[in-house]
Amino acid sequence: MVMMAPIDILESLREGVENYESAILTTFNFDPDFFESTILPILQSKEAGNILVMTDISEYMRTFGSARHVGTQYYLEPIQLKGTFHPKIIWLTSGEIGKLIIGSCNITEQGYRKNAEIVVVFDYSTTNLSVEAKAMFFDVKDFFTQLIRKGYTRSQKHASKILEAMDVPWIPATRPVTSRVRLVHNLEKPIISQVQDILGEEKVDEITIVCNDFDPNAKLIKFLHDNLCKKIKIVVQPGNNNFPLQQMVLGTPDDVTFSRILFHDKETRAMHGKIVIFKMTNGSHCLIGSANATVAALLLTSETGNIEACILRSEQERDYFDYLLNNENVSIERINPDQINPYLSRPEVQLPPFDLTLTDARIENQKKLIVEFVPAVAPKYRLVHLKLCRSIDSEPEIMDLTLKNMKENTNVSVEFTPALISYVQDSCWVSLEFRVTKEDVKPLISNQRWITTERQELLVGFRRDIETIKRTDGRFGLIRLLNRVGNMAETPDILLYYLSFLDFYGLFDVLNHMRRQIMRVPSVGEEGLIEEPTLVELPHLTSEDILSKILNRHMKRFEKLVKGYVPSSFTTASFEKLFNLFMFMNKITVWFVLKENATLNNFRFIRKSIEMLCSSQFIARLKKDLGDETAKKLIDALNVLIHVMTLAKIVHDFQESDALWRSQNKNVIKFFNETFREALKNLYDELNVADLASIPLQKISSVLKEYGEFEILSLTAENVLDFAAWLMRST
Repeated sequence: MVMMAPIDILESLREGVENYESAILTTFNFDPDFFESTILPILQSKEAGNILVMTDISEYMRTFGSARHVGTQYYLEPIQLKGTFHPKIIWLTSGEIGKLIIGSCNITEQGYRKNAEIVVVFDYSTTNLSVEAKAMFFDVKDFFTQLIRKGYTRSQKHASKILEAMDVPWIPATRPVTSRVRLVHNLEKPIISQVQDILGEEKVDEITIVCNDFDPNAKLIKFLHDNLCKKIKIVVQPGNNNFPLQQMVLGTPDDVTFSRILFHDKETRAMHGKIVIFKMTNGSHCLIGSANATVAALLLTSETGNIEACILRSEQERDYFDYLLNNENVSIERINPDQINPYLSRPEVQLPPFDLTLTDARIENQKKLIVEFVPAVAPKYRLVHLKLCRSIDSEPEIMDLTLKNMKENTNVSVEFTPALISYVQDSCWVSLEFRVTKEDVKPLISNQRWITTERQELLVGFRRDIETIKRTDGRFGLIRLLNRVGNMAETPDILLYYLSFLDFYGLFDVLNHMRRQIMRVPSVGEEGLIEEPTLVELPHLTSEDILSKILNRHMKRFEKLVKGYVPSSFTTASFEKLFNLFMFMNKITVWFVLKENATLNNFRFIRKSIEMLCSSQFIARLKKDLGDETAKKLIDALNVLIHVMTLAKIVHDFQESDALWRSQNKNVIKFFNETFREALKNLYDELNVADLASIPLQKISSVLKEYGEFEILSLTAENVLDFAAWLMRST
């Protein structure tokens, strides 16, 4: 039910034990202080990693002085159009649940705590399979998709994060059949035109409008009066409206009546909700959302007007929606026009003129800053004055660059120094000036743009990776996550600090703790100073120390299980767990070496684990515990043979690519190959593989997908098979 009452959206966000992966919020007015101190912590406590706010560009520019965590803990995308970006939507989703809040609330303290707002809430879960909720998620997904397709979200990175947030399995591909509720917006067609299409030939007996913002000449009211219904009831809060009473002249005096809204709790509260009710003889329709009674909101599309989003709800009872204005919280009473007491219309916010609009600013691989802009800059503007400014510092970083590209430019790329890498760990914005010469007195000037740091990139999808790791017992997602952490950690010490705790049997908890530490929100300390979360003094360990610590701990456990030091019999599940431990140790080793954090000497752990797992003694024990046929089927199902072939190929390629290692370790390489050859022979014999050509390339390719997380390994089914054949032929 929708109610005209003080609305605690914050409590609605907090309620329930469910967590969300993504949050998309749209607003016109945006208060960064309120969002970052109140809403952001709630979303982070709900474990959302992909958090994005869309706001009107005027608000984006106005709030640069008060934002503190844009780009580091959430994305902020400005929307620029001829009118105003005005929808108010909260989208929360994960793989199993979702919540939609659509209405009139801006992301301000007034909107969430003080104003009289109107919202509609839709919840979806596996235990609440609401057709209406599914339909609304479908509609809002379509709305966001159109925003991207029409180019209103300029940042391609931000657009990709919106698409990622909408990629949930339970949102249907086609809209569920329901005519009771739908989202109406004006990206392609005016909202009132859509209402007229739904009404068809039905005669509207009465229209009730509740809002506080009207056209200067009441054009929207006149349109409704002339085209839909003569009887219009306008509900306002005296003193909190800009109704153009002097310009309003419609037919007879009874055509338009006025009422005031009364709050029963006697609190002084500004009415900000927007309602339009259409009453017919045998039914009614109610429009609730962001649209005021203006032409830009209801009679134009986004090309010439605002962007608005409303819920249109339809009922078969004529007076169904009367409860909105007559309940225990509010009521209305008729007033004379002279009691409206309108205020003067507020002046529109005018943006300063800019020659260039920055469409994206992002950091890539801790190495460079990329700033994109429109329109393209002519080749003669070769001198660039780039300004970086942190949200918590007053001293900017200034760089003067000379472009070498003699073509039109649509972006600037800056290689980072260590000092700049440290500078941009906090929220930071950038602006550009282009000059033809140093003395150019008419440079091309850009607006400011918040930079998306890699810390934010780390948070986005972090939880999904961890859930994948948990679901697959460490087999998938771990290397991808480590790559991201490795690229984005502020210092190597922080990365090593977390890696030192990696433990296969508590992997989910270790990674979850890492995520929670990274996502901690800075607190406000004494005298209002921002206190950033800090780690205890870190131990001085090298990457070699960390890898040895991880592998020695796990190898002892692995050896105990394989050699029977732990008196127990293998089951199918326990052997799968053992094999996952085997893969965990070996993939961690490859990752460390691949990242040049450890030497090739650490491949001794891979050789040793393969020797133990594929020994004739262990295979005999496995067959004794499981039975011959079950053991063979399990080894085949887990693709043990192909994984051993692949790991041997990886080790061989590393050794071959390092000439110094190869020249100094000929006997070691020979010993490795003998171990791998014996392991493959044992597996061939057990699986009755008479000819390597009998192993389908498609099956090998399927297994190699697991190694795709390493990103830069060059592995093909043909190469792995050829190497195994060479290994078996060599002596």
